[in-house]
Amino acid sequence: HSAMARKESRGAHQRLDEGCTERDDVNFLKHTLAFRDADGTTRLEYSDVKITTLPPAKRVYGGEADAADKAEAANKKEKANG
Repeated sequence: HSAMARKESRGAHQRLDEGCTERDDVNFLKHTLAFRDADGTTRLEYSDVKITTLPPAKRVYGGEADAADKAEAANKKEKANG
């Protein structure tokens, strides 16, 4: 139930249907809590994610990760040179 309610892709949760292939922190950076009510229906509730260390960032792999590393290094070098 909770996976179908999440209209995005995040980590191991990947959706291929249109409009759901990217991560959506605005609407889905939250914990999903699923409850089974006495009548057998499933109820979803949400709670905020408390970010205490690193802010959320896109996970990149392969060539995209290499390009991101190079861009970050160039940005640091530019800042250091002022």
